[in-house]
Amino acid sequence: MSYVILLISSDYIILIGITGISFLFTGIIILYLRQSVFDIQQRKQAGDILTEIVSTLNKSIDEKESRIIDLMMRVDLLELRLQKQVGQEIKSGSNVYPITNINRSDITDSLSDINLSETEEVIIKSLSKEPMFVSEIRTQINKSREHTSRLVSRLSKLNVIKKRNINGQVSCELTDRGKDILAGL
Repeated sequence: MSYVILLISSDYIILIGITGISFLFTGIIILYLRQSVFDIQQRKQAGDILTEIVSTLNKSIDEKESRIIDLMMRVDLLELRLQKQVGQEIKSGSNVYPITNINRSDITDSLSDINLSETEEVIIKSLSKEPMFVSEIRTQINKSREHTSRLVSRLSKLNVIKKRNINGQVSCELTDRGKDILAGL
């Protein structure tokens, strides 16, 4: 009889031991999974922060690039007007060069006075056939992505082309002003 009690008690001890070991393993697995979930959350937060930083930098770069293009156009226009004025003064034989008042509206409204580069003319001619994605324009003019982006932005600011976002890609097409410029090329 004591032998049977010993057998039954040893089965309970084994059962309790197995249960304890399984609880221990379950606890270890839960701790490991909790740590993994915490790591994943940390990585997601870091990724979100990096994405926000990059988008802020891109916006800042776009604003600076826009400002630079605007200033370059104004300088070009002022140089053209100065060249015309100096040419007229030389023809008349005057030694005095009067300063002409140039209004801000003269600079911003007379953008047609600005010459287009050969590459910009190629872009306009390419868009005469059909709208194109910026990536297609880039391969056609054989320029870097950044250079192509600057050219497209400048033409867009001049209202020569219109940009549209189609499935995450930028598509460009000529505006009426662009078609007028194309007719003059």
